[in-house]
Amino acid sequence: MRCTSLLTLLSLTCLGACAGSRAEGHDTSDGAAVAELSEDGDDEADRLEAAWELGQAERAVTLAELEADSDMARAVREVEDASRELAGAGRALTAFEAETETRLQSELLSLKRSEISMLESTEELAELEAMYDRDEFADITKELVVGRGRRQLEMAKQRLEIKEREFANLQEHELAEQQLSLMDEIEAARFELEQSRKGLEAAQLEVAASLDEARWKLKKAKEAVEKFGDA
Repeated sequence: MRCTSLLTLLSLTCLGACAGSRAEGHDTSDGAAVAELSEDGDDEADRLEAAWELGQAERAVTLAELEADSDMARAVREVEDASRELAGAGRALTAFEAETETRLQSELLSLKRSEISMLESTEELAELEAMYDRDEFADITKELVVGRGRRQLEMAKQRLEIKEREFANLQEHELAEQQLSLMDEIEAARFELEQSRKGLEAAQLEVAASLDEARWKLKKAKEAVEKFGDA
């Protein structure tokens, strides 16, 4: 009877040990499966993020190229506009110099006419005074004729003085100031052209740097996506 009880106890102990062993193995297998699923999920998230970054990098390159075209076109246009301004200022100065010569000749001719008019008035007055100096003419007639000659001579002198002042002002001040103004416009246009050319050079460098950076990021994004393909 005692032997039978001992055998029963040993059997129960073995059964319990076997059950515990099976339960422990089951728990280990489930944990490994969960860890594997978690790792797969992380890889998928990384792959999706890499694909998103690749799309962003591609759009960044496209945007950089469009901005580069716009910036370069604007910089080139500024150089062209400045070149036209400088050429126009040069033509204006050339035209002014040609017009100045013609204008001076015209004003000088008008001055000479005033001089001739004064000389003629002087000669006419001298002739009138000589003619009316004789006694056969009445004093009132003499006074009227000679007085008219003297007034004409005075007016001729005044016209000559005015023409002389106008010619001197034109030659020494008015034309000189206009010439200086046109020369200032040429210098300003030349400065703008130099600055626009520097701006073009700066735009070229900035565009190159921006494109290089965008394309470098695109390359890295492609490499990141390709790693998931290799895996």
